[in-house]
Amino acid sequence: MLDLFVAVVLILVILTLVMGVLSAMWDIVIAIILGALAGGLARAFVSSPIKGGCGTDVAIGVVGAVVGSLIVRFFRWGAGVTGFNLHSFLIALLGAIVFLVVARALARER
Repeated sequence: MLDLFVAVVLILVILTLVMGVLSAMWDIVIAIILGALAGGLARAFVSSPIKGGCGTDVAIGVVGAVVGSLIVRFFRWGAGVTGFNLHSFLIALLGAIVFLVVARALARER
């Protein structure tokens, strides 16, 4: 009976670890998709000195999501990027636009 209990506990622990890894991988996929959308749209709104294609858009969007989350949390406007939803997209877009405006300002100073 004890062996069965240990086996069940071990299976539950393994399933929990696997689900945690899958959840983390899904978060990365969401960040890439959200980053591509927000970065591409931000580059359409703001002319920037940053050149590149889709990979650059993803990078700008992911950086924008981080910057947007920091802005939102700093001003205590709520949670930052929380998943694949309109709220998170708007925060990532706001952050990407701020990032591109700052990058453009820094490029002009050089």
